[in-house]
Amino acid sequence: MLLVLVNGAHAATSYFGYNKGYTMMNEAFEYENILRDVKNLMTESGNVLIKEYGLDKDELESFKESKLNRFIKTASHDTIERVGRDPVRKLGEKDRLVAPAIKAYDNDMPFDNLAKAIAYAFKYDEQSDDKALEIKEFINQNSIEKAIEKYTGIKKAEREKLFDKIVAEYQNIN
Repeated sequence: MLLVLVNGAHAATSYFGYNKGYTMMNEAFEYENILRDVKNLMTESGNVLIKEYGLDKDELESFKESKLNRFIKTASHDTIERVGRDPVRKLGEKDRLVAPAIKAYDNDMPFDNLAKAIAYAFKYDEQSDDKALEIKEFINQNSIEKAIEKYTGIKKAEREKLFDKIVAEYQNIN
């Protein structure tokens, strides 16, 4: 369960960093806006874990900070491409970004940063990543709306505000 928190933050950082043109994870962690968004995403995911599993908020906060510090210390050795690889899997309904976003939405909890990370994952189009190119091609042939439903399982009719937030974030990415 804590892997959702750790892996979601790691993947989100790679997608945010990729959009900025970075190749190394440390570059992404050094950018203040990315670090802020990742911390906020971890808070949203953490709130879900507290509600779902009754985790202690202070203990979770300490865990979150230790993992974030570890990411920052080891980031110089990790590439954006490696961490972001296979967005099809990472956008799965039960995976690191989508599962906590759905649970946050279903429990009337904040999900904006999770939705933003999902949108950035849809924009990840690393040329060496067949799964990223699969998503890009699907969007080009269909739409972001159809891609959200296909890859995340999030349906507009069931989770309209979450769905619309992902679409809006996607459309706002430069």
